[in-house]
Amino acid sequence: MPRWLDRLRGKTEQRTITSVPWNVGDPLVSATVTQERALTLVAVFAAVRLLADEISTLPLKAYRKVGDERQPMSALPRLFAQMEDDGTLTDWLQECVTSLALRGNAYGFITARDGMQFPTAIMWLNPAEVDCDDRNLAMPIWYWQGRRINIEDLLHIPWFKVPGKAKGLSPIEAYATTVDTGLQAQAYANGWFAAGGVPPGTFKNAEKKIEQTEAEIVRDRLVSAIRTRRPIVYGADWDYTPITIPPEQAQFVQTMRMNATQIASIYGIPPEEIGGEAGGSLTYNTIEQNGIRLSSRTLRPWLVKLERKFFSILPARQYVKLNADATVRADLKTRYETYKIASEIGLLTDDEMRALEDRQPLPLDAQPDQLALPARPLRVVS
Repeated sequence: MPRWLDRLRGKTEQRTITSVPWNVGDPLVSATVTQERALTLVAVFAAVRLLADEISTLPLKAYRKVGDERQPMSALPRLFAQMEDDGTLTDWLQECVTSLALRGNAYGFITARDGMQFPTAIMWLNPAEVDCDDRNLAMPIWYWQGRRINIEDLLHIPWFKVPGKAKGLSPIEAYATTVDTGLQAQAYANGWFAAGGVPPGTFKNAEKKIEQTEAEIVRDRLVSAIRTRRPIVYGADWDYTPITIPPEQAQFVQTMRMNATQIASIYGIPPEEIGGEAGGSLTYNTIEQNGIRLSSRTLRPWLVKLERKFFSILPARQYVKLNADATVRADLKTRYETYKIASEIGLLTDDEMRALEDRQPLPLDAQPDQLALPARPLRVVS
């Protein structure tokens, strides 16, 4: 058994929290809405997937602050470098964002430290197994599976905090009614179509009264013909009238679209990204504009929260940043024009621009002479 697991499970003080003192009033969460059930709603899954995928795949860069200058580091801090080397950094960030999006909290247990006691490995815990006694908000007591956790071993990232609470607000719990409405509408639609929807039509005999047994025989033959797409042959005394109800009139499409729009507003996501309906007349006509909108309005608060929390566990003056500009990809002509301007004003070097295009640096013999100065006429001062 790993040492960190012994340390996590080895506390003598244990308790099972059956009631919590900070829950006042009616429960926020519906008994039928769990994390697993919420993820079966298309809009919830789409929102969580969009956030987790976008954030976890952003390039991670490390910097060192020296005075007022920001110096790029040649390598990531050990905590992130090890995961980048073995290909687990994306999964690690994805787990963190998923916990935040569903439970409103991400709990990381520090499993290894270096000689200076800075974390070198962190494992995310299941948020459902973590509880908190925050009656003393200055010194909250944390529990995992009923066992007390040392606060020094816990990295807690809350998503949306309210005053007087140590834990962040869970979107699934706070908006259980909204999620439950979407789940019920989705289940109703599934049942509707599974049962065949509305009757396909009426089959009426205009000449004589049909007994129930005969009606069932005729109905079965009609249904069989419809399912097998075979022609229906009947005499002059039968009258077939089809029945059709557009999905819009049945309110399925409208209800699901409205529910997706509400869920998008909870997460600050453009509604059209998860099947909702965009409001207002503002439209974005290019992929680049959509990327800028997503980066500036949706991802930025999440990135700032993560970056500041990671800063708190890294060595002094070191920090990491997730490059949100990676979500915005201009067309080739626009990028090259931007590089030309950046080069002319001294913002980027040739090698920096080549790196942005995933190209190798220029050979030394091909480098322009940076030290050569233009000849200037001498001025004689008398």
